[in-house]
Amino acid sequence: MVHRTFMSSSSSFRRWVIVAAVLATASNPAATAASHHRSTWGQILVGGGNCDNLSLPARAALYDPATNSFTDVKMESPRSSAAATLITTSHDAGKVLISGGEGKDSCALASTELYDLATNSFTRGPSMRAARVRHTATVLTNGPRAGEVLIVGGRGPRCNGRVALASTELYDPATRSFTLGPNLHAGRQDHTATPIVSGPNKGKILIVGGMDSNFHAMASTELYNPFSNQMETGPSMKLPRAGHTATVIPAGSNSGAILIAGGNDGRTGQLATTKLFDPVTARLLPEPTMKTPREEHTATVIESGPDMGEILIAGGTNDGLELASTELYDPQRNAFASGPDMNYPRYGHTATAVGGGSNAGRILITGWTGYDSSVPSDLYDPATRRFVPEADSPLWRGGCGGTFAIELPPRPSHDAHR
Repeated sequence: MVHRTFMSSSSSFRRWVIVAAVLATASNPAATAASHHRSTWGQILVGGGNCDNLSLPARAALYDPATNSFTDVKMESPRSSAAATLITTSHDAGKVLISGGEGKDSCALASTELYDLATNSFTRGPSMRAARVRHTATVLTNGPRAGEVLIVGGRGPRCNGRVALASTELYDPATRSFTLGPNLHAGRQDHTATPIVSGPNKGKILIVGGMDSNFHAMASTELYNPFSNQMETGPSMKLPRAGHTATVIPAGSNSGAILIAGGNDGRTGQLATTKLFDPVTARLLPEPTMKTPREEHTATVIESGPDMGEILIAGGTNDGLELASTELYDPQRNAFASGPDMNYPRYGHTATAVGGGSNAGRILITGWTGYDSSVPSDLYDPATRRFVPEADSPLWRGGCGGTFAIELPPRPSHDAHR
């Protein structure tokens, strides 16, 4: 699953300004010309996935928040449960790196591809050092490797394999190449990797939980240090969990802390418990319990409206049932409250905050439903606290599992008249 986590709406804006500035000074005239007549600035790229466990379409779709509609884009390769990462530096700033995933033959992929928003097309990228699926890919924000992408763990490398990888690698957008990174202390898949945005550990990546090679949930955490390029042992959660979420809290007394919510402990089942990673002390503290135990849900910061700064927890599974329920975490009160039901139950889906257009601030929810791939997307409106009529999504997209979703940067301000 893919979710955006920002320390605040202003930090979100600053990040887009930096990316847009780099794009504005790009020296590729063909790309610049293409952007003038076929711009995808500010749209949401949704791609890959497994539809009804029957097909892996080599297609993506662009959601246009101005028209509340999707258009198709052809990918280089079919892949499910891949990672999508926005490149923030070098000549490829603004492009999206799609890494790994599972192919048609149920084999983990080492291949990558790059989506170029200027030409609205995918091109083949360099291969990773290892084939992997259900891994994480996180942009480094600090240290000598700032702007590089840290690829962590996953499952691979054989077809239908179950080995949880301890290896990591780093993608350098300047050289368009992968180099080996430090090994994890324990191989893991279905974990989370979240940048720490404040405190003495700012810039480190918190890696939490996941499953080992025997599909047992893990209680351990690790910290990637971008200054030393080493893995450090993190605090134990005590209770193992996989299929959880990890989201930076944007406001309140716990601003900058990371909320770890739900998941499955591998023994009693789905969890309603949460933990809070304190970036100052590097400790994990128990936090309030969610209204409903859930795994494979999403957690997305609300960026506008009366609930701005709260976190929308949506869907997931509980005791074998797909959930349509949602709840809201209020960082000011440090408590959860029930939210409105989605139009369709979903798990392993994506939830992405819309940054611009008439739908700015709304949250696009698309992906697996437990029904079939013909189910359209949901759109959460924080102003009215309800799910508005569904976005006009391609039939094969709304209910597919293992998709990725990522917001593209907005058009640079100097280019807005074009």
